[in-house]
Amino acid sequence: MVDEEVVRPTIAAPRLRGYRNQARLVFRRMSRGGASHVGLGLYLPGTHRVVHIPTCPIQPSLVNAVAQTVTFLAERMDVSVFDERSGTGALRYLALRTDRARKYVLLTIIVAEDTGEQLRKLAEEVRERHPEVIGVQLHLNARHSNVLFAGEDQWTLGAGRLEDQMGSFRIFVSPRSFLQVNHAQAEWIYTRLAERLGAEAADEGRAVTPPGGPPSEIVLDLYCGIGGIAMHVARPGRLVVAVEESSEAIEDARRAAEVNGVTGIQFVTARVEDFLRDPAAHGVEFGAAPLQAAVLNPPRTGCRPGVMEALARLAPASIAYVSCRTVSLVRDLEVLGPRYVLEEATPVDMIPLTPHIESLSFLRPAAP
Repeated sequence: MVDEEVVRPTIAAPRLRGYRNQARLVFRRMSRGGASHVGLGLYLPGTHRVVHIPTCPIQPSLVNAVAQTVTFLAERMDVSVFDERSGTGALRYLALRTDRARKYVLLTIIVAEDTGEQLRKLAEEVRERHPEVIGVQLHLNARHSNVLFAGEDQWTLGAGRLEDQMGSFRIFVSPRSFLQVNHAQAEWIYTRLAERLGAEAADEGRAVTPPGGPPSEIVLDLYCGIGGIAMHVARPGRLVVAVEESSEAIEDARRAAEVNGVTGIQFVTARVEDFLRDPAAHGVEFGAAPLQAAVLNPPRTGCRPGVMEALARLAPASIAYVSCRTVSLVRDLEVLGPRYVLEEATPVDMIPLTPHIESLSFLRPAAP
């Protein structure tokens, strides 16, 4: 049972409207006024019934406007809409991403079949009407799955990445990249990690190694994504080992570190469980410098089997876990058993007006 004093007050979201930086919507033929029209919406939970959402108050107005233009043009051009029952039709999903300043949009049209120049013309007209749309990608996905990006990219018109800002760092976001949907709340988490891990290193009395010298400590950033956390926790004399299985995300992370002038990060493209099983095989040797901390930021399903056991064997001086699903967090922390103690857990209202909560937890080794 967790001591109530360990759980800190929830970090409230500063905005309740227009806070989402991304949207993933489903195309459907919708009935309106006795006629059928191209519409966009979301699946009703637990079903494949689509609820039409012509405009959404938690999405920025720019995202809503671009989505409405796509449906208008698709209707005018008579682009077919995918029908799950018959397996026919083109338009399947629409994915939109916007930057913190709400100046630009990256758009992905996901189709079950490529109708050729018709779809390219649709993309061109969207960009003509909305110069803020810096890039449109066509992704072909004919698989029977709810996974949006389960097929192959066909073409990209304009930019393939969105340049964004997270704290004081420039980041690069691709259509598939993971980034929390709420910039302000993600920044709180990243900043708290930087403060806590920086302070812990100072309390330990670590020597600060001059740039270019051997590191005096190592920090693991597991499931590092596009590198936001790695850049926030980087310090002189510290080696941050950032591990991520998506080569596209690692490419974006490397680019961000270079643009921001952040050194001391070693990026590793590998599944986290594979890396922890044999770090040396991925060019990382533990022993020359102490493992000061490990940061985990896994997907909703949590860590894959074997991750927590392998991490415990490496015995980091502290563990930080960013979780978007409490059930997964509890399951993973239970694997550590009596070896680590939960010091602090802070709920973060990442998706306001919904029951979903994110959290940031810090653990330390149990007293012998």
